[in-house]
Amino acid sequence: MYKFIINEEAFFEIENAFDYYAEVGGMMLANKFNEELNEAYHIITSNPNFQIRSGKFRGFPLQKFPYILFFEITESKKEIKLLSVFNTYQNHKTWPK
Repeated sequence: MYKFIINEEAFFEIENAFDYYAEVGGMMLANKFNEELNEAYHIITSNPNFQIRSGKFRGFPLQKFPYILFFEITESKKEIKLLSVFNTYQNHKTWPK
């Protein structure tokens, strides 16, 4: 199994999304977002090479929320680094490259 690391930018994106869902939909919706993120982490760490590629990064789209998790794999360390939790309503040209 791979170690999962969340970088600072991705951490703030997660916080902002969680706060947004808590504000507009309440804690139940925010917790559902958090649950889907945790499920995505498990899937990615179990099989990181299965995901969609975008340049040198990989992406994993969430099912119920408009986000793609962009990450990179360091095979030698068995690490996955989450780089961005990208809101798909944003301009796709700002995706990590």
